[in-house]
Amino acid sequence: MTAAGAWSYFLSPQGALWWRDHLQWDAVWHLSIALDGYGLNPKTYAFPPGFGWVLRFFAELEIQARMLWSGQSLDELWRQRAFDEREISLRWAALLNMGFFFLGNTLATRLISARFKFDPGRVLTACLANPFAYFAMLAYADPLYHLLFWLSLTCWFAMSPQAEAWGFPPRGELSRRRVILTRCGLSLSFFLAPWVRLNAYSLFGLVAGTQIFRRVAKEAPEPSSGKLSSRFPGVEIFALAVSAAAFLIFNWAKTERPFFFLLAQRVYGMPEGNFWDGLTRASGILLEGLSGDAWISTEIFLHWFSFGVLPLFFLTILLALTLQLLRHRELAFAAVVALHVLITHNQAIWRSTPRYAFPLIALALVLLILPPKSRGRRMLFALGLGLGWAMQVGYYATFRVGGWGF
Repeated sequence: MTAAGAWSYFLSPQGALWWRDHLQWDAVWHLSIALDGYGLNPKTYAFPPGFGWVLRFFAELEIQARMLWSGQSLDELWRQRAFDEREISLRWAALLNMGFFFLGNTLATRLISARFKFDPGRVLTACLANPFAYFAMLAYADPLYHLLFWLSLTCWFAMSPQAEAWGFPPRGELSRRRVILTRCGLSLSFFLAPWVRLNAYSLFGLVAGTQIFRRVAKEAPEPSSGKLSSRFPGVEIFALAVSAAAFLIFNWAKTERPFFFLLAQRVYGMPEGNFWDGLTRASGILLEGLSGDAWISTEIFLHWFSFGVLPLFFLTILLALTLQLLRHRELAFAAVVALHVLITHNQAIWRSTPRYAFPLIALALVLLILPPKSRGRRMLFALGLGLGWAMQVGYYATFRVGGWGF
């Protein structure tokens, strides 16, 4: 099938049936937010509404365009078999997520390759081999958060005193217009990201970590005065604060409890917990499996691997990445990774620990096991790429049959 033929099928009613098969787990609730609104079903409060609103916006644009093109009213469109709002939203979810994933990887590749002197092709390959790249084909919010995460970092480092190390012109050489646009982009991404995924507040580590780095390392003189910068990034902090306040007020108006979203797991009948509860449970499951119980049956083995081995494996990788970033004197970036680790927990069982690290996998892969002039570690990098692709296929196959792939 040609590329044109593939896209023709993808946009056809028959192709929509394929996407309908992928409407499982969290995708159900994102689509519910898009079609029925946030809060109609209490379970939607477990998910920030941003991605569902984006789907609704683009689906509504298509519906309005169809009405204008055909000269038919909405009621007339509804009477047509080929018109299905749900299928329209699913198509947009796939189209947008592939775009978000591509743009996020482009920004990540540019930053990582410039700062750590890696070949851009290898970095992009690591991005594409991300085990959770299959989210780009699903109605999940992860690719949008992936884009906003790297957009925030790009804008932040472009404005930082270490801009040259990240491949940008020195801050003192930026035009006033570019400074304004960059800071507006940063503030906007800081504001929007928590509405897509709550662990976006880990980006606060950029602000706090940078300030600590300036005070401890004393490497941030103002270009004009030669003195240590005392400018606190008030615009960015304001964006985060307003985003948090708006989210709490929004939930308060909907539920009369501003922090209801933290309790929404009760609607699912699942246990709640925090980072330490998740760590304790995952460690306990790992130790039980090592005693031999994990090999009794395939089902028990998969439970042991998914809830014991995998979360702790990714935790170890992220902690190692934090230490490596500290070694490169990237305190602010290290703080972001560390906060991702602390914020990442799910129902006290850490089921989604790997998934929440979606934007950081490529960085961990290239920074941990691909230093220059090291054949052994390059072989390890190749092995990591193969494992990433294999996990993508495995997760996707599990998801297709109705299982939980992460």
